[in-house]
Amino acid sequence: MISGDSVTDFNLTEAIEFHKRKQSKATLVLTRVPNPIEFGVVITDEDYRIRRFLEKPSTSEIFSDTVNTGIYILEPSVLEYLPPSQECDFSKDLFPLLLEKDEPMYGYIADGYWCDVGHLDAYREPVRWVTA
Repeated sequence: MISGDSVTDFNLTEAIEFHKRKQSKATLVLTRVPNPIEFGVVITDEDYRIRRFLEKPSTSEIFSDTVNTGIYILEPSVLEYLPPSQECDFSKDLFPLLLEKDEPMYGYIADGYWCDVGHLDAYREPVRWVTA
């Protein structure tokens, strides 16, 4: 699953191979950014298993420069955690629940270009990148 408000050149084949190798129920594609305040921050252990996740932290809550890119590889079984006929946010509802249930959830740290284009100024950035 890929959020519709980002532009990237990440190698998703490598991310899928990582997901399979780890036998993960949910893999979040992560990247490192200089200012993570606008994104969900994530901490993984030495095996890349996600140990902590916080969506859009305040300045005092930032504990990592590794962020959620909105690209997820999910096993169908994790969707059973979502309540039927009810609005749900993966970052605020599903992922914290998977952590609580100790489901295997991993973070694949991707290299390459990624830009969240959720507002007009951010949209202009990848347009400059593509035309350069």
